[in-house]
Amino acid sequence: MEQVNYRSGVDYILVLKDARGNDIGWPDYDWSAKVYTRRRMCAVEVSCRGGVPVNCWNDNGRVHVALKDHRLEPGVMTIEFTAELPDGHFPDGSKPVAVPVEVGLELVRGAAPCPKQMQIELVLPYIKGDPLTWEDLTPEQMAELQRPAKEAADAFAPFAREAKEAEATRVANEKTRVAQELARTDAETERTKAEKLRASAEESRAKAERGRVTAEEARVSAEQKRATEYAGYKEAIDAKQDKLGTTEDLSLEDGVLSLTDRAKQRLFDDLWKVAVGPYGDVDHTHVEPDGVERHYYLNELWLTYEEAIKSYTAYAYNRDQTECGRFTGRTNIPVRLQWNGTFERWAQGNTELEVAVIGHFQVGSLAQAFYGCTNMHTCRISGTHIVGNTDLTGTFYNCRALRNLYFKGWDKDLYLEYSPLLTLESMRNIVNGKASSMATATVFVHPDVYAKLADPENTEWHKVLTDALEKNISFATI
Repeated sequence: MEQVNYRSGVDYILVLKDARGNDIGWPDYDWSAKVYTRRRMCAVEVSCRGGVPVNCWNDNGRVHVALKDHRLEPGVMTIEFTAELPDGHFPDGSKPVAVPVEVGLELVRGAAPCPKQMQIELVLPYIKGDPLTWEDLTPEQMAELQRPAKEAADAFAPFAREAKEAEATRVANEKTRVAQELARTDAETERTKAEKLRASAEESRAKAERGRVTAEEARVSAEQKRATEYAGYKEAIDAKQDKLGTTEDLSLEDGVLSLTDRAKQRLFDDLWKVAVGPYGDVDHTHVEPDGVERHYYLNELWLTYEEAIKSYTAYAYNRDQTECGRFTGRTNIPVRLQWNGTFERWAQGNTELEVAVIGHFQVGSLAQAFYGCTNMHTCRISGTHIVGNTDLTGTFYNCRALRNLYFKGWDKDLYLEYSPLLTLESMRNIVNGKASSMATATVFVHPDVYAKLADPENTEWHKVLTDALEKNISFATI
């Protein structure tokens, strides 16, 4: 094995011989050779096509190769010689014959003797001149040449049959194994999905419980603050009993000292802030774009003093009840004191209602709760689940303006066929809010909503339809 530094030039004679050892000399047909070491993709081309030599020349009838700046990597050199032999059976009139051969030359990184000219012999797999063809043989010669192969085939036939039968058995067994493995994989996939759903439901329950605890702590803190402030007011009033007179907060009516309307409103402001907690506020500078002064904020709505009193009156009555009475305002103060609240016919026929918020941890009944609330555009029901056999047939009857619906804990057929304005987020909330993925349920929606869900090109809406299948939810329209 000759060694040459991989940065040096390479110079050698390529001696071409046919299968009988005849010297071919310089080929009279087109040929090419790829010279490479480790990677064929980095090969250097040596060729002669159309009489034009590349990286070589005709040295007295021999192929003389000279490679300079070849950039070959260190390693044993390989020559892949391809002869384009004339053959009329091929489309371009030539038949390619390739011969890859490792030559006795290694490119190294270290020092090596001074490069010298080498002679490399390459035997090509054909014979120079006219080859012997099958048609040149006599029938007897053909039979004699075929006889060993025929005898071997006859002797091998029984083994071939046994091998074919054994292969058929192996293929059948492999198909059975693959089918069993697919069934096992499908079962494992379903188990993983169910576990993820269970973990997600548990996380939602824990989050809701944390929110309830936080809200209750805020309510208790606000109540304690109000009591402390009231005690301070009482001490100040008691200290001035001998100096009673009319003020902005007090007036004399028929000789009787009484609170003015402004003083009553200030007291109501304190009661309002404690009642609404994180859901609202008071701002006596707020004026709506239509010029109406609305100072009381609740559930993303600004209310007048009279509208706020209506909401607070319903709250004061319902916070200690398990059955909530009729509500007639624009929006309600969420009642969170009872574990189980019944809202049957709660806002039936209330055309003032715009935003409804039910935050009980369990809801006993929602039968016809929002029946005929034609102006309600937002509804949030965040109970842990709806207990009992709650009938949701008329719960949202004729709620034509309903856009935003957050409904958590439902588990029965849900009827929303009168609400064409429901948003994509509302449909996602409906699917995610189902209490159990085991029980089947149907959500009846308006034809406009169903058209968006059933359209495969409306990808976001159509995904809600496919996600619902995992929770045994189907959509229909009436």
